[in-house]
Amino acid sequence: MKRIIKSLSICCIFSLSLMFTSCWDPIFHDLRKDVKPEKPTVSGNIAAITRYTVGGKEFLMVSADDGLRYKDAENEAHGSWSTYSLPFNLPKSNFDDTSIDGQQLLTVLSSSDTVYIVSAEFRTTGSEGTTLPSKINIWGKKIAIDDGSLSSDGEWVNITDKLATDYFPVSYDIYTGIVETKFNFFQTNTPMAAHRHAYFCTYNSDSEEYNYYELKGTDVPVRLSIANAQDSTEAAAKDSGRIYSAAFYKGAIRFFTSKTVYTDETYTNEAQRLYYYEYNNSESKHTLVCLTDDNKKVLIDDIGAKVSAIMPCADSILLGLGDILAGGGGGGIRKIKITNGEPETSFSDFTTNADFQITDGYLVLSMINATPQKNETESAIYASVTFFSHNGVYENVGLWSYYPGRGNWNRE
Repeated sequence: MKRIIKSLSICCIFSLSLMFTSCWDPIFHDLRKDVKPEKPTVSGNIAAITRYTVGGKEFLMVSADDGLRYKDAENEAHGSWSTYSLPFNLPKSNFDDTSIDGQQLLTVLSSSDTVYIVSAEFRTTGSEGTTLPSKINIWGKKIAIDDGSLSSDGEWVNITDKLATDYFPVSYDIYTGIVETKFNFFQTNTPMAAHRHAYFCTYNSDSEEYNYYELKGTDVPVRLSIANAQDSTEAAAKDSGRIYSAAFYKGAIRFFTSKTVYTDETYTNEAQRLYYYEYNNSESKHTLVCLTDDNKKVLIDDIGAKVSAIMPCADSILLGLGDILAGGGGGGIRKIKITNGEPETSFSDFTTNADFQITDGYLVLSMINATPQKNETESAIYASVTFFSHNGVYENVGLWSYYPGRGNWNRE
């Protein structure tokens, strides 16, 4: 994401010595971070970058412009994402009926042995032709491996059709134009496949409470009784206590009202620390918290923006920023060093071009480290970004990556 370097003529009014110290050095510093852009191949608003393991091989999966995309996690080459077949057609406008045909792929999740995709069907109502989601579908499939790639054999199962109740109602206020939903999906997405779990939350209007379900293969989801949720005070008052995320930590699943939680688990080592974003309503402060066992430590007392993604490396923690629901703002990427095994309590500068490419005008939707056991500059790292209003460039919306062989952040 190139920054526009404004006219250098301003610098010329200073002496030659001042021009070299005050004008040229910062410019050359930024120019060193600018690199030739790669051709975008995975674009769109990507809500999650999901791990899936089969036959001992790890894959990464996303919902993107061409549907369900995937790649071998060990492949660190640009343009190496494949497309996996869906059980429905992607949306297309039907101008004769002023309707939308097909389904929109919203996100992808996984458990230890099953891939789940969430899609939306649409309906057009009223003389004004308002198009709204009419049905939310959860599809599940135990995808096999065939010659190093994901096999297309087998059928997707519509898990939603097995439910006796509509857990995903969508309401529309014709006076305000606001579409409201009271459900959400979340997952642990751990490096170790055995620790992966996928869930959804839904609102019961009769009991006036939120209920939670775990996706169990392609069977009927199992309702959970959750008593150990960690309250991050992020939820609005009307949704106080609503769970948005989960993490596998110290042998158990822990649930959080925070939308952003992750651990330092690797493919071979159990998690020692758990990190989560906390919002202090009374002081309006955005805080990053670290749990070691059950000892809570505040790493950053006031970040100044909402944390939307947390991604540990062996020697650092990367934070993606941005508030989607607030309509943008406060985006970008930040870094905290880990020194002698301990996270520091202040931000550090990047040695890569991460903050040059993912600037404050771009909201980070998700991040993942495909090699969490390695240091930051030795890791294969991915981040998906978007923007609101006129704050960005459309071709930058989608997946970004850092590869150690390339040595820089660039479009994926």
